[in-house]
Amino acid sequence: MVTLRRVGVVVSRPLSSGSAPPGICLDRLRAVGPLTRGWTAVTGGYGGPTGARRSNGGSAVQRRGTRFPMWRAAASPKFTKVHRPGSRRAPLGAFTGLRMHATAGVHSGNMWTSPIPIILSSDLAGQGRRSDVLAQEAARSGGELIRIRRGVYVRRSEFSSLSRQQAHVVKVIAAQLTGALDGAVLARESAAVIHGIPLVGAIPQQVQVVRPGRDGGRMSSGIRTLRAGHGFQTVLDDGVPVASVAQTLADLGRRRPLRDVLAGFDAMLRAGRVTKEDIAAAAPERSRGRPRLYRTIEVADPNAESPGESLSRAVMIEHHLPMPALQEPVRDRHGGLLGRVDFIWPEHGVIGEFDGRVKYGRELTGRPVDEVLLAERRRELDIESATGMRVVRWLWDDAWREQGLLEILAGAGIRPVR
Repeated sequence: MVTLRRVGVVVSRPLSSGSAPPGICLDRLRAVGPLTRGWTAVTGGYGGPTGARRSNGGSAVQRRGTRFPMWRAAASPKFTKVHRPGSRRAPLGAFTGLRMHATAGVHSGNMWTSPIPIILSSDLAGQGRRSDVLAQEAARSGGELIRIRRGVYVRRSEFSSLSRQQAHVVKVIAAQLTGALDGAVLARESAAVIHGIPLVGAIPQQVQVVRPGRDGGRMSSGIRTLRAGHGFQTVLDDGVPVASVAQTLADLGRRRPLRDVLAGFDAMLRAGRVTKEDIAAAAPERSRGRPRLYRTIEVADPNAESPGESLSRAVMIEHHLPMPALQEPVRDRHGGLLGRVDFIWPEHGVIGEFDGRVKYGRELTGRPVDEVLLAERRRELDIESATGMRVVRWLWDDAWREQGLLEILAGAGIRPVR
């Protein structure tokens, strides 16, 4: 996937025939990674430049006499055709020729991306056009645009399709594009979404920051300034100061319930990006919430493989259920591996499986859903036959609402232990 950099923010979008966003312009793409000289193309995946369109000697692509500022390509192992900005008409005349400041993608490495395009009113003003047309469209009932912050807009249909974490990423990038993060350090939930730390539950509407030398509790223009404790740990992410992974987990672990944060602790431990000692050391001495944080550190387990498994385990812990072993291998009578199971209580003769949509989604490539479900059922029968244990399953809603999961486990004999 090619990424395009401007104002310190990397943006990227896989483009295919007919899918170019209205007004996007790739002006004089300059290779930083393995781009073939003279090719103006973007994509996701690997391979050669098959299907790419050769640019005219690297000259700037223009639309209606408007010359767009230079973008810089960061990398591209493969190419697909890029259309000129006029290849698909924008629904609103005011957007024609507008540069999209962020496009499809996810956070990767030390570069920021946005899941949807971001539009800046300053681009219109820079072209000698009325910048208030964007505000008018956002204010119109049922208008196509939503105002993220002053001078920053996104399409309503695209923004409404985002998850809570994706929506917050858009707000963070919008703040960066408009200079609102100058002199600030991203913190708590805002740092978490940039680091790719999974969160369960609500995410604040405001971008969370700390500012050296300032007290916390201030809020303005979608930015909430928090108090930073002594020794607050920061790292640079694409040139922007962000609370370190350990600091972010320590801050969230002291303030949010176990069910909200356990997935993040498990994931970062599993990825090797932090240790339990790192997290404990990032918590200020004599700070509020340290007992809660230490409890979360104690039960965090890198063997958990998904947020759904972590949430399920948090429910078990909070309701004093006997703790299962995680991701244990199960073998048939001949020693052949049947697979690993999410949860197992050998002393109770029970195996638990979290049935997340993601699990099936990974297996559905090129396979009918009925075939996948049948294969999963056969695996379950093989496991029951080989172990003599009962297999129970639950969904995200069962764990999220807690009672469903508790009833499923109680029916299998897994009940609170006081």
